[in-house]
Amino acid sequence: MAMLRVGTLAKNVKSALKDDVAIAKEAIGCLQEAVHEAYEVKRRAQKLVGMFVERMGAGDLLPTDREYLDLLCPRIVPEESNKNENVAHANPDDDDDIKNDRQQQFLLTFLRFLYSGNYPREQGVGRSVNGFIQRLKGLGLFDRLRQSPLRDRSALRETTTFPPNELVRSVSSHLKVELKKMYNNGTREIQKQLKDQKVKDEDSLKGYDLEIHQEKTAVENFLEFNRMSGNTRRIAPISSSKDGFVSFSEREIIGLFWKRPMIKAKILELVTPVFPGCLALNDVTTIWLRDQEPGFVIKSLLCDVAPVGLTSRQRGKAGYRAAIKLMTIPEIKDHLSTIRQPDFDPGTYATKGYLPRGSIRTNGFSIQLTAFKLKELQAVRYRRFPEDRLPPRLTTTVGGLDYYLMEIRNIAQTKENVVELWPNCTPDQIKILSVDLGQACVVGAYASLPNSTCDTIKGTSQNASTAIDISTVSTLAPVTMLSSPPQPQVFYNLSVKQKAVSQPTFKFRRWTEDQKKLVPAGAVKSVQDIESDLPPLRGQDASVVDYVEEIQVVEDQLQEFYNGSNMRYQRHSFDASRAREEEFRTIADRLLSMIGGSVGAKRSEDDMVVIAIGLGQFASRSGLSSLHGTFFAFFVCLARSLGYIVVGVNEYYSSKKCPRCQAFVAQVTIRRLFCKACSMYFHRDEMAAHNMANAVRGHLLDQQRPDYLHPIDAQGRYPWKEDLSSSADGVGSSTSTSTRPDTDAKPKSTPTRQPRKRKATDNTQPQSSSARQPRKRKAIDTAQPLANPTRQSRKRKAVEEAD
Repeated sequence: MAMLRVGTLAKNVKSALKDDVAIAKEAIGCLQEAVHEAYEVKRRAQKLVGMFVERMGAGDLLPTDREYLDLLCPRIVPEESNKNENVAHANPDDDDDIKNDRQQQFLLTFLRFLYSGNYPREQGVGRSVNGFIQRLKGLGLFDRLRQSPLRDRSALRETTTFPPNELVRSVSSHLKVELKKMYNNGTREIQKQLKDQKVKDEDSLKGYDLEIHQEKTAVENFLEFNRMSGNTRRIAPISSSKDGFVSFSEREIIGLFWKRPMIKAKILELVTPVFPGCLALNDVTTIWLRDQEPGFVIKSLLCDVAPVGLTSRQRGKAGYRAAIKLMTIPEIKDHLSTIRQPDFDPGTYATKGYLPRGSIRTNGFSIQLTAFKLKELQAVRYRRFPEDRLPPRLTTTVGGLDYYLMEIRNIAQTKENVVELWPNCTPDQIKILSVDLGQACVVGAYASLPNSTCDTIKGTSQNASTAIDISTVSTLAPVTMLSSPPQPQVFYNLSVKQKAVSQPTFKFRRWTEDQKKLVPAGAVKSVQDIESDLPPLRGQDASVVDYVEEIQVVEDQLQEFYNGSNMRYQRHSFDASRAREEEFRTIADRLLSMIGGSVGAKRSEDDMVVIAIGLGQFASRSGLSSLHGTFFAFFVCLARSLGYIVVGVNEYYSSKKCPRCQAFVAQVTIRRLFCKACSMYFHRDEMAAHNMANAVRGHLLDQQRPDYLHPIDAQGRYPWKEDLSSSADGVGSSTSTSTRPDTDAKPKSTPTRQPRKRKATDNTQPQSSSARQPRKRKAIDTAQPLANPTRQSRKRKAVEEAD
């Protein structure tokens, strides 16, 4: 399934309703009000849950309260019994069948009560919700909320603006995932941190029990671990004042619109020609809607998808809207029955486009459509046809773009494999583009173009974007230990810093900070002062009760800033996200232009290229999120969709050794390295990409990495080579099925003590079995020799005495 971002809500609704301006305005206002009301109900529930959990942690826990805590989050299941139980659902909008999920039913019923004020029936899960409501009333927590007083159970049921089930269904799924991530997954994360801390300092947590007890609820375990860590985390999920995305199905959209007379009349115009007597809401949703194509209501009221009569140029400008296809139920059945036939040939499957799922996601400003991707043949992915019936996953996108990233050592195992993937071309004539992804420097790339007429490419690369560093050209062939000497080549280097790519984010942050400093007319404080003065939600002085009381006083001003009628904040946020996507496209276009391609052009059949991606892992500890994984997924999917073969490559020694003389390099700054033998400076990520290109070339020519990129033990042997030659079923014949290298499948060397490495290096790399080395300063790479041999000998002597 894919989430298609088709633009702003106002533009799409006006395009779908065309000349009906009044109906379009009412539909936009209805959805914006529904999104705001749904998130208000969710925030109200979060406040009550947070205050309840705080009171339970303070000692007000009764035996009957454990039932409510279990309904908020199920107990933690041991990992060895069921590993999947402790993983929160990645996309709660997909789970429509909630009848057998007691936690989901509990949260849905409770949110429905908070919105309508109508008590649930005294049966099933409704009995538990009523007990929870009475417990909250007994603790006085409802009195702390700014809302109308609770009505008595004997009062008549109140009629609401929106149907309660349709309004809160999506946010109840969101709340369920948030609670499970906090109390279930969060408990395990804090436990791991505490255990790591105890390993480093045994006296710091001496006498503390660091085990999860099943006789306690997940909330109790979380509170205990959080207290041990100094209350480093919030004890309840509290959403910000900004309204988030809410999903609505077509059935729910009709229910939201039904009480608006103008939109109701528009819906009946669609219904009566088919079913003249179908006038009630239940008849429309159960009889008429059941026979319509998925996406028909969306096309008629919200977004003009699947337009007809467009030229190829117009279809390109329409984007996702033109790529969507509306298929009737019989057509869908025929499509599924065809690919399920026993004699079906997956190589002949060429259906493209998207099939709408019949639901949307919106935050009141932008709109997204959920759709099935028809190009991704599900029969291939889940039925597991024999390999001889499947097209190669490296050269086709029928099986999906993000299935896995296979390592080059598992692809080029024999010379026949190379000839099969890159036919009519000698291995030394294959173009290589290697990309090293990092945190501070998003991309460090190196392109090798053998026997290339580089005038055209050189001319395009000089017109680089301002977001990209100036590319450098080198005509010196690297010195590698390959049996076949490489042909004359042209090299290109390219580096992109995160600071350049994140300029749209920086600009949006600066605008937000400037606007928060302004004091609106009639207000006393600015938004910045309001948010700074709010009580903390974590730490020693954290208090959910104090936070709830303070936030309710200033909530109106925060709502006006984030969700006001002028939609200023949403407009700027939307523009920043689009600008960031364009930055990614610019980087991808620059990378592909180094090998003669572009973002908008398919790879030529005669153009033999391999794109290698480094398999290092990085974590961001700065204010900006790491772009390593974000751009990684974007570029890999884009390159594969254009017909390029994308492989992974092990980054071992890639940022340690000079690609020219093969000697260790010295570190001058965090991104600048120096080779004494060559008397040359290198950009760290460009040099790493150069070494990875040498590794790929080694696999293409000799099915082996160059010797200087292998670990070597104290006896001067290469343990990787020995492991490969000693076992015919070793790692050379294994297949990686993830986007990260398989640590279990890598050659093992003699276990010896290794020096500490920087966190930015690939922590999945095999360890060298070289002799023990002393610890060095953090500013010096562990693989580099120390400049002062006397100091090195003193350190070695100290280590030997300590041993």
